Amino acid sequence: MRGGPVPENHLREYSPDERAVIAINPAVQRGSPHRRYHGLICKIVERRGRGYTVEVKLGHKTKRISVLPDHLRPYQRV
Repeated sequence: MRGGPVPENHLREYSPDERAVIAINPAVQRGSPHRRYHGLICKIVERRGRGYTVEVKLGHKTKRISVLPDHLRPYQRV
């Protein structure tokens, strides 16, 4: 039996200005960001359809990308 998308990722709701971590799930190819964003902390800007628009700092720039919730994880400070 193969692993697939976890239902908890779809049930988790993110609110604007909340932090999350981009963790690309290889079981889901749709809505995945470029691999350069994997592991970066992002800020949720808004919800668009089934996905989210997030802001990521990359060098001196701030990028806005669209990501499905399958590729987001809640950010927990250590």
